[in-house]
Amino acid sequence: MTDFYVECETGIVTLLQTLTTFFPHDWQVSDDDTNIMKGAEYFVIVRPGAFPYFRRTEQLSTIGWNVTIDLYVSYKEYKQSWNKFKAVRSAIFNLLMESPTLNDTLGVIRVDLTGDEQAQYLKFSEAPEAKPNFIVQTMRAIVTQYIQHSSSEF
Repeated sequence: MTDFYVECETGIVTLLQTLTTFFPHDWQVSDDDTNIMKGAEYFVIVRPGAFPYFRRTEQLSTIGWNVTIDLYVSYKEYKQSWNKFKAVRSAIFNLLMESPTLNDTLGVIRVDLTGDEQAQYLKFSEAPEAKPNFIVQTMRAIVTQYIQHSSSEF
């Protein structure tokens, strides 16, 4: 049986991995948050979210797959780090808006990206004088996908 969500998540990961200026290694964009300890400047970690499902006919449905995208940018110095954060976030936004089918992922007709939360600092140390390790923002990609199925699948 087809895992339609995985198709969409893979489409996003594969597309974001083409931003090699920010993500020179494939492991920087994945669903494995332990990769953050490998020490790169930029990371994207994806996770499954909500998936509103609308039955259109007996054989056609529309699903709005929500893919949670956590963007991590290494914090070094205030102004430089925020400028890097803005640049990579802009590149992600523009790439997804320019690729509404996730490079022809089956049934995908649209991708929307939203940031429901403010960017924030992540510190590994709780000491008051500790500098942040990362600037982090959670974004949500909503991938609209038409799927065809037989009524025996559902």
